[in-house]
Amino acid sequence: MSEIKNKESLDGDVGDNYKSRPSYKSLLKYCGSSIRSSFEVEKKIKLLKLEEERDEILSYLESYRLLLSDEKFLENYLENLSSVKGCSYHSLYRKLITKVKSPKLLTSKLKEYFSKNEIVEIEKMVRRNKKKLREMTNEKRLFFIVSKGFTSNRVREVLNRFEF
Repeated sequence: MSEIKNKESLDGDVGDNYKSRPSYKSLLKYCGSSIRSSFEVEKKIKLLKLEEERDEILSYLESYRLLLSDEKFLENYLENLSSVKGCSYHSLYRKLITKVKSPKLLTSKLKEYFSKNEIVEIEKMVRRNKKKLREMTNEKRLFFIVSKGFTSNRVREVLNRFEF
């Protein structure tokens, strides 16, 4: 019976003790630097060997809104995408595939976003590279922007509205 009590007290110590470990503090710092997807945090939990406390950690992070479901994370990321750079479907896919568990979910969210915003993203790309594009022929301009991952029909449509 005393063995059981000792084991219980040890388990309690271990449960309370993980918060003082450097790996836990590292995880909090990682999550505090920006909003993270649940997939990213779960990978970090495994890397830092905090799997035993996984559920408690995830619950804590969710309560402080430092962690979003993969779907909410993608929606938030795309909604706040205000880059002057202009991002193509493929560049966003490459960037976000490491942050969510389901490639199917990512593809779905990106298709939804680009069905509404592809022209805006192309315009950002053109504005950002206007000086470089001035020195090119029309054909090279088209090729340059299409090579960034945009569809040629939409690129033509946008290029026709700009004066170089």
